[in-house]
Amino acid sequence: MRQVLGDIIPLSLVVMISPLPIVAQILLLFSKRSVANASMYLIGFYIGVSAMLGIFVALGVGTVDDASNSSVGWIRVALGVIVAVLGIRRLLKSRTETQDPESSEEAEMPKWMRGIDGFTPLKSFGLAAALGAVNPKNIAVGLAAAVAISTTDLSTGATAASVAIYALVASLGVAIPLIVRLVMGEDAAKTLQAWKTWLLLHNDAVMGVLLVVIGVAIAGKGLGLL
Repeated sequence: MRQVLGDIIPLSLVVMISPLPIVAQILLLFSKRSVANASMYLIGFYIGVSAMLGIFVALGVGTVDDASNSSVGWIRVALGVIVAVLGIRRLLKSRTETQDPESSEEAEMPKWMRGIDGFTPLKSFGLAAALGAVNPKNIAVGLAAAVAISTTDLSTGATAASVAIYALVASLGVAIPLIVRLVMGEDAAKTLQAWKTWLLLHNDAVMGVLLVVIGVAIAGKGLGLL
């Protein structure tokens, strides 16, 4: 199981450091029912990520009839290339926006974030579950994590624990703003606003670098099995 955790925890970091889900959590912390909304958002995100990975593992993603190192290696290489390409696209987008003086001064929030300050706890839960489960980036790294789990001879309990640990680490990013709010109270407002501004400005650059590094690492491990 240690080997599996060594493979999937770096992948979960991609989800954990994703700027937009964190920004959404920060916005909820400025809503009328801030703590309730943020708490349900955290729960929804954890469930979304764990359900997505659990389904992939249950479907046997990454398992092949010829369970040789070569077959598994090619699967990992393919997934690594996909993740790296997603990262390169984000970096190119970031470079384009940096060259635009207006966009470099203040990043605009995505349309789906508008009106989030009026969300109920149930809507917050649903948004987070969707962000955790159906985000293309999360799906890509989730597939890589599923391959790492499915191609290892783990017991049912160890498999469930691996999925739970992956989702737990992945959810830390949206948990931190809530923890800061609970610890600092109203004094956290300035800090959270600064985080939101920075994350929106550097969203594509952060995710681009992260995805390229993780993609190359996945592909490298795959090549090592060929």
